[in-house]
Amino acid sequence: MRLKKIALSIAGSDSSAGAGIQADLKTFASLGVYGCTAITAVTSQTGSGVSGIIQIQPKMIETQIRTILNEIFPDAIKIGMVYGRKTINSIRKSLEGSKIPMILDPVMIAGTGEPLLDPDSIDDLTSNLLPLATIVTPNVFEAEVLSGLKITSMQSAVYAAQEIRKRGPNNVVIKGGHLSGRFATDIIVDSKNQKFEMSNPRLKFDRMHGGGCTFSASLTAFIARSFPTVYACKMANQFTHISLKNRIIVAPNLIVSSPFTKLYDFAERYEVYIGLRRAIGVIESTPYFGKLIPETQSNLGYSITEPKNSSDVMAASGRIVKVGNDARLASGLGFGASKHVATAILTYMSFKPFMRSAMNIKYDPKIISIASKVFVVASYDRTKEPKKLRNREGHTISWGVVKALGNKPNADIIYHKGDYGKEAMTLVFAPTPIEVIKKVVRILKVY
Repeated sequence: MRLKKIALSIAGSDSSAGAGIQADLKTFASLGVYGCTAITAVTSQTGSGVSGIIQIQPKMIETQIRTILNEIFPDAIKIGMVYGRKTINSIRKSLEGSKIPMILDPVMIAGTGEPLLDPDSIDDLTSNLLPLATIVTPNVFEAEVLSGLKITSMQSAVYAAQEIRKRGPNNVVIKGGHLSGRFATDIIVDSKNQKFEMSNPRLKFDRMHGGGCTFSASLTAFIARSFPTVYACKMANQFTHISLKNRIIVAPNLIVSSPFTKLYDFAERYEVYIGLRRAIGVIESTPYFGKLIPETQSNLGYSITEPKNSSDVMAASGRIVKVGNDARLASGLGFGASKHVATAILTYMSFKPFMRSAMNIKYDPKIISIASKVFVVASYDRTKEPKKLRNREGHTISWGVVKALGNKPNADIIYHKGDYGKEAMTLVFAPTPIEVIKKVVRILKVY
């Protein structure tokens, strides 16, 4: 049985295992992705510095990559330390024409200051690897080299990212850890030239080893797991921040980010709560939202990244109820508070793991007509549900979502017209609760 997701890391070996191939494999495993490798160089290093580098023969690098591509079929590829011109050319020849998403981490200098890229090879990296990259993830220094621009602020980082995009990659993430300020802010410029920021409180400790590899490897894992680019970047940012907070002191001169971080810990659950609370605020402040609440009331759910069951989905404990023409949260929010909406989310996530939120609103032919003009709408017929499932609580919704997605895999709205004693219902799906509500409000404005 083939594992669900596989990633290939093309990078150097780090004898301390705090960065490079070894760190990538630990990050992949922590995020449920199987890691394969193509080693470009063998380094002798610790947190104190790099004491030796041996390059792998270009032909062997090509053989490693092509063997993986021909027999294992990875879902995403990370390119890290390449060191020299011959290695860059061998990687380009091996990957040129591939449709697999590629994340390029343009490693140039070790955290202790030693060069990990031959300065004479920078033009080769720019001309041969940047055009292959789906996402490139330079730090501030690397972004200055790739763009030719000085970065001293968030705005200059945006200009640099836009300049790098002109050289081939679809998306650019500039890691802002080396900029001054209370917060460490990463900048994303995506394939549509849209700008996004990801900020975290700055962590106050020195000599951390491998943080850049943690970010690019976790980003590769999320891309392998089919997360959309911007969401993958945000999740990798969160994963890296938590990993750095949970750092491990291996030796006095070797402090590494934790490879054992899991995204279903308290930090992520808290962020799920904040995201859901924000969306509830929009519902309660939107006039006439109650017009879309069904007789059985509504609920809005939001799942953690790696749910095991409905207890990993937060929802309204007492549902969202109609008050006049408006809508209000009846009580609090809690994990495991909704069986039906949670089941719908979990079923949808088995197809697309980034679609982590859903809300049920009432069924009305007019609602479906409005939604069909701007969204992908699918349906299922509850009267055709197999008898063996009807008396098993929660199975109807799962069966229905599977049925609807089987007909329209990209559907973000799914409805049914009910059955004897069962109210007709419409489900609206999106990656986050606020995006669910934006869809619902868009329908409401026409309704």
